Amino acid sequence: DEAKDPKIWSRVCMHNMARLAKEEITTRRVLESLFRYFDNGNLWSPQDGLALPVLLDMLFLMEKA
Repeated sequence: DEAKDPKIWSRVCMHNMARLAKEEITTRRVLESLFRYFDNGNLWSPQDGLALPVLLDMLFLMEKA
């Protein structure tokens, strides 16, 4: 069932964050939250990292919006 798939909801969340990030101040708040999450979870490393794919998706969605 798609409604229970975390991948679907993560994409919805990223899409909504990109829409919110149209304004400069909101962009800073969204990115600061993401960076803090990546720092706290040590998610910057290429081996275990989540940061690069998430930031690439965010960039794509922001350019598309």
